[in-house]
Amino acid sequence: MKSVLYSNPFVKKKIVNNYNEDFSKPAVIISNHTSFLDILAVGMITPKMIYLVNDWVYNSPIFGTIVKLVGYYPVSQGIEGSVEHLRDKIEKGYSLMIFPEGTRSNTNEINRFYKGAFYLAEHFNIDVLPVYIHGNSEALPKGDHIIYDENITVVIDKRIKAEDKSFGENYSQRTKSTNKYFRAEFNKLRLELEDENYFKNKLFLSFLYKERAIISEVKSDFLINKHNYFKLNSYINSEAKIFHIASNYGQIDVLLSMQQSKRKIKTYIADLEKRNIANSNYLVKKYSINYVESIQNTIAENDTLLISDANLNIELVSDYLNNFQNIILFNSSNLLPKFEQISFEIISKEDKIIVLKNKISER
Repeated sequence: MKSVLYSNPFVKKKIVNNYNEDFSKPAVIISNHTSFLDILAVGMITPKMIYLVNDWVYNSPIFGTIVKLVGYYPVSQGIEGSVEHLRDKIEKGYSLMIFPEGTRSNTNEINRFYKGAFYLAEHFNIDVLPVYIHGNSEALPKGDHIIYDENITVVIDKRIKAEDKSFGENYSQRTKSTNKYFRAEFNKLRLELEDENYFKNKLFLSFLYKERAIISEVKSDFLINKHNYFKLNSYINSEAKIFHIASNYGQIDVLLSMQQSKRKIKTYIADLEKRNIANSNYLVKKYSINYVESIQNTIAENDTLLISDANLNIELVSDYLNNFQNIILFNSSNLLPKFEQISFEIISKEDKIIVLKNKISER
């Protein structure tokens, strides 16, 4: 597994083991799952583990023979039926490796955990060992077949001891509390590793087959504004419903969605050609991004208004402004006097980002 990943010298690999885990004691290893590379990434850290795999892996003409030889187990046969087989492996010092989300996620978000991993940990009275994988969702996204030049980081956390009751009294409780803990720790890792350049390659790739002038404009815009795009992310809730009035090719929508995939974005771009180009980006279907043909009948369904079109005629949105609690002006400071005349106050004012709050409407 390690040799496969290291055969690509352009993908940087890093293993972080701050707690000096040596895997000498069996545990149920759990990890997030966004890519086929996750199997290889976890396999780098120790050979002394048994994967619980889906049927397609177990019966695969490519991988099936190998996984059967090394003792991996198909979870579709049921946890209860596999207990004695797994007990034998645990007594020989093997850990069990399970992706508790059950399937690969399309984004960096951690989905809910299923209970199987925690049932086994309780049944065998062994620790749970969280392992965080960062970067594989960009190196080899779900549904893709090319390994891109990205960085992969594998972080081995401290064990959650079998006798530790702070995570719950039974496996059902421990499933929920561990899921919450895992999300929090993984988000810390994302904040540490995802700087203003992190999604640059993925953004540029999404415009790869557009006209040269468009590609050049998108790249130039990113290089000029990347610091402010990075800061803009921090001003918008991770699950915000955004109405965006823009004048670009959709690159802001893509960046905001890659940074926080639970956001729902509806965008109006007055220039029809730019709107069509933005809508043709393949990432639009992966995230919740929709391009609308008019402002009317769509603007009122959202909680955050983002304006990045400095030439916007305020009269087009004046009837809807009080529906929003927050309004953000990006590269549109010339519009500020119009908002100061109505019921909005400035919460934050920076070079290119102005955040306004509705003094009347509290939603």
